[in-house]
Amino acid sequence: MSAKAFRCKSQEVIIMKKAILATKVGMTQIFNEDGTLTPVTVLQAGPCVVTQIKTVENDGYEAVQVGFVDKKDKTVNKDKNGKKEIVHRHGVTKAEQGHFAKAGVTGKRFVKEFKFENAADYALAQEIKADIFEAGDKIDATAISKGKGFQGAIKRHNQHRGPMAHGSKFHRHQGSNGAASDPSKVFKGKKMPGHMGSKKITIQNLEVVRVDAENNLLLVKGSVPGPKKSLVTIREAVKWGAKRLRDNNVDNADHDSFELLSAINGMTRTFYLVNGDSMLSEENFLLYEEYIDKRAAHVPLQHILGKAYFYGYEFEVNEDVLIPRPDTEVLVGEVIKVTRNGDNILDMCTGSGCIGITLAKKFPESRVLGVDVSEKALKVAQKNKHNLEADNIDFMLSDLFGELGNDITFNTIVSNPPYIPTKVIETLQDEVRLHDPLLALDGTEDGLMFYREITEKAREYLKTDGYLCYEIGAEQAADVSEIMKQAGLRDITVVKDLAGLDRVVMGRK
Repeated sequence: MSAKAFRCKSQEVIIMKKAILATKVGMTQIFNEDGTLTPVTVLQAGPCVVTQIKTVENDGYEAVQVGFVDKKDKTVNKDKNGKKEIVHRHGVTKAEQGHFAKAGVTGKRFVKEFKFENAADYALAQEIKADIFEAGDKIDATAISKGKGFQGAIKRHNQHRGPMAHGSKFHRHQGSNGAASDPSKVFKGKKMPGHMGSKKITIQNLEVVRVDAENNLLLVKGSVPGPKKSLVTIREAVKWGAKRLRDNNVDNADHDSFELLSAINGMTRTFYLVNGDSMLSEENFLLYEEYIDKRAAHVPLQHILGKAYFYGYEFEVNEDVLIPRPDTEVLVGEVIKVTRNGDNILDMCTGSGCIGITLAKKFPESRVLGVDVSEKALKVAQKNKHNLEADNIDFMLSDLFGELGNDITFNTIVSNPPYIPTKVIETLQDEVRLHDPLLALDGTEDGLMFYREITEKAREYLKTDGYLCYEIGAEQAADVSEIMKQAGLRDITVVKDLAGLDRVVMGRK
């Protein structure tokens, strides 16, 4: 690892420059200058002393070890008969005494390591006091929550008691624990009595209301986990990635910052929630910073990652293809309902191939053909075919039906054509307007040109009782339905998406 270390914390990268150990004094209330009453937690923050400085050369990484709260030495005395007398049995051991003496400090009860960005600036025995923070600072507070002992299911899981009549089989018992015979076990996840509390908890983005530098006290707005006198770790809260995205008006900043972070080190969201002390190397952080810069410039998340998920499958995407969207999954779902395994399927305007490949995977005995006018798009589709092992789909370069010939027919023709009116494109999000291929968006003046052209030729390529299925814009259902009706299709159906908007139009030959 290089000279810098970067801490990951609950979906975010935290560039940590300051932290301190504290003990919880209790809670009180203070009046602000405007007269408002603010509940605060009082923390005895330091003074802490530096007990060790870890370096890349000696330890492989940079960090600062600090100690907090004096602790008496454990001593062992022997009389002339060799009988031992131990004083301060739980005090600082001989080995620990040597460690603290090397640093030139007295024995400490609490010792913790911080991977500061500026670790090289610290010296042994240096004091770290509450004045490293100031009013208005945002902090993360970590502590062990107050233990509540062994509790019954009513208190632990908010369950209810049984009937209290004399004939009742149980009053406070939580019910059957498992099967009476096979498999004769209590299943994992069964809500039963057990231990409550005493868990490591981190509360993020707490505000420092007041700093008493003379007495090393921090007054923090709201509650902090743990009982009185418990150890609390205070770190500055700089959620760099998500904050940068929010400052640049990026939607879903928290989600996107985590996805970019996860793409770098492969860790899951669960891991981050459970393990707050993971690290990024400088190399990985620089890559993360590059990703964040791109996303802050409204480059789509999928383009940065090079992938998008559609109908449970991972597809490669880039600036040459339209990013697969959940709306299109509604179209695929409707096609699946009217398609049988073994049917011939045409995916017109295939793009990344997400529709055609998904249908090929769902119907392994069917033959699927994906058609597109863009060579670059078809290169992406071919990669996705290979990656997903969809051997029953082929791709063709063609301007709609131009290169198909007249000797092929299909049971189903499905298409998500360009349908955005030209004048509307300038009003779209930057992620779409600037980064999706214009060829996949522009439906000409009224957004209906491709529906007209595809529908006109579709009857020649549809088998009897075959279906033509479109994804549409939210206000195009009536127009597309009329186009299909004029072409002689029957059983025309409009399907809404999960948001209640018209999304699919289907017709039958």
